[in-house]
Amino acid sequence: MLKTGIYTPDQTPSFSGRPRAFIALDLYDQFSGNPELEMLFQEQAIGRVAVANGSFKKTHLNRFDEFDEICRGIIIRHVPVQNSVSVHDMAVSDGRTSVPFFEFLSGHYGQSLSFLASDYSPGFKAVYDPADSNKRLILDHQNRLIQIVAPPFVFQVVCPESGLFYPVNRLYRHYIQKKWAQNLYQSYLRSPSLFQTKDILILCRACQNLTHDSRFSFDTYDVLSGIRGTQQIIRAMNILNISYFAPDQMAQAVSHICGALAPGGLLITGSNGDGGTDVRGGVYKKTESGMIKIHDFSGGSPAESLILQA
Repeated sequence: MLKTGIYTPDQTPSFSGRPRAFIALDLYDQFSGNPELEMLFQEQAIGRVAVANGSFKKTHLNRFDEFDEICRGIIIRHVPVQNSVSVHDMAVSDGRTSVPFFEFLSGHYGQSLSFLASDYSPGFKAVYDPADSNKRLILDHQNRLIQIVAPPFVFQVVCPESGLFYPVNRLYRHYIQKKWAQNLYQSYLRSPSLFQTKDILILCRACQNLTHDSRFSFDTYDVLSGIRGTQQIIRAMNILNISYFAPDQMAQAVSHICGALAPGGLLITGSNGDGGTDVRGGVYKKTESGMIKIHDFSGGSPAESLILQA
């Protein structure tokens, strides 16, 4: 089988007819359609893109609705209205799941709220081939290769398409990566000023609008890099997964997250698949004697044993 990609803006309106096609990341903000279709296009554009640490940027609007509804009641009971309520929403991909969470919290806590949404890799860069601008590389914020756009193909570098189902794609990807992409990549690293580039911010329109609210901010954060202040509420959805971390890294990630909780603070964490599917997760509270579980969903977080030991 052969799978081509979507690599020019004029192709974007037809994406719904090609649900399996990979989409070049620099088209994320180039969809010329109604807002609902734009959201669907962006979901597909990032849906199967894996970043350098192996985690996927896949996300969906209303992904945690039932889980969120229960968590709201828990938050109200355990985090009182006070002069300052700080929140860190981690691993939010393009921020669409942060929007309803912020709206609920801002309605309850008002001007006392300070809300940080973060993701491991919200920013990318397209590097164009000087000889053919349709051909380009997509790099992350640390100049690591993420996508190869070689029309009519769009190739994922991390967690690429299956060679079993798409053998022609696999063979051509290896050929292109060896014969062209690596040369362009190394040339760019040596002399970046010689290349045309485009910065790409993977942030949905609704989340971009929130950045105009002084209570809301968006930043890059790697859960393995350490503690960034302390918060009354930390939400870490679809990040504490054993498929993303080696055992020692998972322990380190949990230690950093729990260490960033203020006394009495809440950790909300869980994982699910597509929007509307059951969340396996829980809500945990930091006490003087350590972390305790307040509520669980479908058996609790995959990282629960580490959380309760933190």
